[in-house]
Amino acid sequence: SIAVLPLQNLSNNPTQEYFVEGMQDALITRLSRMTDLRVISKTSTLRYQATEKPIPEIARELNVDALIEGSVLRDADRVRITAKLIRGAEDEHLWANSYDRDLHQVLTMINEISQAIADEIQVAVKREEIDEWTPVTSVDLQVHELVLKGDHSIDRFSFDDSLRFYQQAVDLDPDFAHAHAGVAASYLLQGFFGWQEASDTILKAREAALAAISLDSNSAAAYSCLGLIQLYYDWDWEAAKRSLLRALELNPNDALTRHAYADYLMVMGDLEGSLKQVRIGLLYDPFSPMARTVVGFHMLLTRQFDEVIEDYRAAIAEDPESVPRGAAYREAL
Repeated sequence: SIAVLPLQNLSNNPTQEYFVEGMQDALITRLSRMTDLRVISKTSTLRYQATEKPIPEIARELNVDALIEGSVLRDADRVRITAKLIRGAEDEHLWANSYDRDLHQVLTMINEISQAIADEIQVAVKREEIDEWTPVTSVDLQVHELVLKGDHSIDRFSFDDSLRFYQQAVDLDPDFAHAHAGVAASYLLQGFFGWQEASDTILKAREAALAAISLDSNSAAAYSCLGLIQLYYDWDWEAAKRSLLRALELNPNDALTRHAYADYLMVMGDLEGSLKQVRIGLLYDPFSPMARTVVGFHMLLTRQFDEVIEDYRAAIAEDPESVPRGAAYREAL
């Protein structure tokens, strides 16, 4: 198990935070595709953005064996990423390296770092996934920047902004699957949270998700969006199951996709199976208020009332803001 801690922005330019965060996202995505690795979600690592906690304490809180620390320095059209792999319990540095590339080669650089880490901790990497990474040699800089800004916005529930950035990327490069998947997620979340009419946004989300899959059959985000649409809006159980399982195969550390698959199992009457899935999701995202709440909901379905009360009291005592509660949570969003 491993966690990629927030990377340090060495440019001292706050406007570059979206780029630095995008590099952390890319590392998490690559590492999560490796066998035998549980990779912690970015949501649960952001609390360590400016922490002074020692490495063993962070590793213990996140329940991981290893941590990755690093930094990003962007200078004009060049970028340098420094990464360190640390054994958590002993605070032992296992590996460190620096990578300098032109910006259009940044995805190749992320692949190199991920492969080096895998080699160091002797984790088997699926052969076909290495082959998938190899062709990624360049990306249009302007398109990549827009997608990173879209990712930064969607993480903060700014769906209008994320949609604008992703759509601009699609307009510049209609063949970039990541941008289409971002458009799909932005429309889907607008409709799901009731901020726009679902009758309009879901149609657009479906169209964008299918476009992303047609361009990249390994787009986990697109399969996740499509599965959510098939589950919550189409009530097409078999199609939803296929899409969500494919998304989990491609990106097993995505807690939200696990929540959706758990809902599918719930609809099928497998309440124990649904609870197992959301608990796995919490392992990947241990400090997510949403993930914790979903676990509580599925525990209620299995009539574990006393356990839910005990867990929630402990969570509220630890952090009163950690457990979203009903309408107040929706209003906060």
